[in-house]
Amino acid sequence: MMLRKMTVCAAALMLVWGTSVAQAQEQALTNGVLVKLRAEPSVKVLSNADHARTLSAAVKKTLKVSNGPAPDMRLVHGDGSLSDEELAEALRQAPNVELAAPNRAKYLQAVPNDPYFPRQWHLQANDYAATRAQGAWDITTGSPSVPVAVLDSGVRMDHPDLAPNLLPGYDFVVVNPLDGDGHDATPSDEGCPTKPASWHGTRVSGLIAAVGNNSQGVAGLNWNGRIVPVRVLGACGSGSDVSGYDAELLASMIWAAGLDSIDGVPDNPNPVRVLNASLGGMGACQEIPGSPYSSPLYPVVMRDLAAKGVMLVAAAGNEAQPVGLFEPANCPGVIAVAAVTADGYKTEYSNFGPEVFISAPGGSCNDRLCKWLGTTTNTGVYYPGENTYGDIGTEGTSFSAPLVSGAIALMLSANPNLSSDDVKTILRETARPFPQNPALPMCNDVPFGVEAECNCTTSTCGAGILDVEAAVRRAKERATPQPQPAPQPQPQPQPQPQPEPEQGGGGGGAADWLTLFGLLGLAAGRRRARKA
Repeated sequence: MMLRKMTVCAAALMLVWGTSVAQAQEQALTNGVLVKLRAEPSVKVLSNADHARTLSAAVKKTLKVSNGPAPDMRLVHGDGSLSDEELAEALRQAPNVELAAPNRAKYLQAVPNDPYFPRQWHLQANDYAATRAQGAWDITTGSPSVPVAVLDSGVRMDHPDLAPNLLPGYDFVVVNPLDGDGHDATPSDEGCPTKPASWHGTRVSGLIAAVGNNSQGVAGLNWNGRIVPVRVLGACGSGSDVSGYDAELLASMIWAAGLDSIDGVPDNPNPVRVLNASLGGMGACQEIPGSPYSSPLYPVVMRDLAAKGVMLVAAAGNEAQPVGLFEPANCPGVIAVAAVTADGYKTEYSNFGPEVFISAPGGSCNDRLCKWLGTTTNTGVYYPGENTYGDIGTEGTSFSAPLVSGAIALMLSANPNLSSDDVKTILRETARPFPQNPALPMCNDVPFGVEAECNCTTSTCGAGILDVEAAVRRAKERATPQPQPAPQPQPQPQPQPQPEPEQGGGGGGAADWLTLFGLLGLAAGRRRARKA
């Protein structure tokens, strides 16, 4: 499981609420244009009516001119035939105008009033690798109709910052269930009686969709979104407090995406398009005869997910090894996420390689820099205690992946018509480039398994660093109908003189050709997954 050392830290801070800037961009088209007049004395003595006549003649439009914020400024409104941007460009050419710019509206940026938000640096824009989610919230703060399935250790269902955003989930754990009943409809994380609990699924869920602007705790990236919690990691596993098995993970993917029915399990009433898997293990994600790492079943499920437009976001892993050794991150079509520090370098623990799709903040603490990710958690050591919030120790690609999952949910909230390919293209195109630090090695030069920060490239850490604001804006732009060119008049054929019929002649015939379209029906085969 993609899990590193984690401890609990409760904290409380303060902030202010703001409203949307998105309306400002829409209103800017009708707010007029501010112009600064030239300093010539003859210009200063002209009345607003004189300026209206002069400027109207210059741009060949009927304009209205009123007083501006200073004696040498005027506010100009057009007749609606030009946008304010277009009118400003035309006015810049007018003889009496020195400067011209649209009279744009200004609003407060969307800032949640959650008291812990100031410490959630990964959602802001001050650090190079921060996701800039705050700018995306001016467009959307998520939609209940775009849920994310969290395939993990379960979640504390009663956490006040998660409960309003939790949809019905399911528990697929059979080995080490702790709750004693195997498959059931309660995907709750019950901790571990012999090892300190990490509350891993609760932390991951909070990064994606902790309730925002509710005056408590933290804000999730997708604060009005929904989580479908799916428990696939059982208590007291090998090497950590939780672990799971292929059968449980594959069943959870099929169930969460609504690919097929599973014997003894009710169908998911809220099928998702985004699966978050902050977990993984050794495996080849392909059939290799005779190899203990052969995994022929994962590619089959990946193809089924892709055919339905479902995206799997997976943690790259924390072994400082090539991602190609770990599944499901190394499976074709998976959005594998590596972890970078707050200033944009690969964390010392993150796996890397050409299979990585993109990088996102993962939290890290060393002699050079110490910044973890604030999220929801619990104070209990072995069993559930008080629900709370913390950042200390929250590091790992487990926490990079949910930032990408939350970003995708925001993109789909802004534009539900995006295909999976659209989403991936936008994430690639809007990713910020990796910085380069001469004091750090290149990631390709670091021996496998050696934990060291390093300079990323697109061959080691994916397309770049996640930029949520840029991705959501691009998604929204694709939803905006583009102006179509006016149809051009087509030349009309001139009538041709008809020959006079010959006397006593025969008749002629004309053939009407019918174009035929063939319809090809495609039936997709479905595999049936059975209860383990």
